[in-house]
Amino acid sequence: MKRMLSVSLFLVIALCLHGCGEGKKPSSSGSPQSSQGNSDVPDRLPTDPPANPRADPPADPPADPASDELGRIHQELNNTEWQVRLVPQSGKGKEKTDVLRLVRGKFTSDMLATAGCPSSNYTLRIKNKRAEVETMQTSEKLGTIFWRIQLRDGKMRGVVVMKLKRGKDEVLSLLSTSSKKIQPPPPGTEKEAEKVPAPSKKAAVTPKKAAPTEEPKTAVTPEKAAPTEEPKTVPEKTPRPRR
Repeated sequence: MKRMLSVSLFLVIALCLHGCGEGKKPSSSGSPQSSQGNSDVPDRLPTDPPANPRADPPADPPADPASDELGRIHQELNNTEWQVRLVPQSGKGKEKTDVLRLVRGKFTSDMLATAGCPSSNYTLRIKNKRAEVETMQTSEKLGTIFWRIQLRDGKMRGVVVMKLKRGKDEVLSLLSTSSKKIQPPPPGTEKEAEKVPAPSKKAAVTPKKAAPTEEPKTAVTPEKAAPTEEPKTVPEKTPRPRR
């Protein structure tokens, strides 16, 4: 009996000692000492970025000084009229004068309008720090005309190349003499004006006045004159002598 009690007491003591030994061991969940012992393992995991981060608006592109300059020149040229001289570069031929108009992006020449050339679109560009106007006009009667004009100090200088259907081609030097702002026509009237044929240089033929119609004269038949009777001469009676 005593032996059994001693065995059971020994088992109880052994179990108590075993339980106390497990309580002193570090936990597997980690402690300050365990985290310091393994420096490769981070204390905290990085948090994920938000699903829809607020993006900053894109910055405005830098302003183009060339486009700003073109816009300013276009505003200055719009609705303007120019008196120009056209001088043959060959030295032969007569000097010509013309009136150029730039309205709503259209280029018009009065000289070519009389030959049936409608208004044309023109190109405005900056070349060698100078503004240039280029356009091309076509006429079935005249041919093809190329315009290249430079704007300098408020004046026009340029070259006009005329590819004529008849005769030799001409190259003319252009120089403006004056310019002014004009009132643009109402919208929609430019196309209607282009449909109207240009007036001819020839003098208008005035219709001849019709000769006044004379009423037919009725022929008057002369009445036959009554035959004139010759006066009868009565012979005078000579008195007989008395016996």
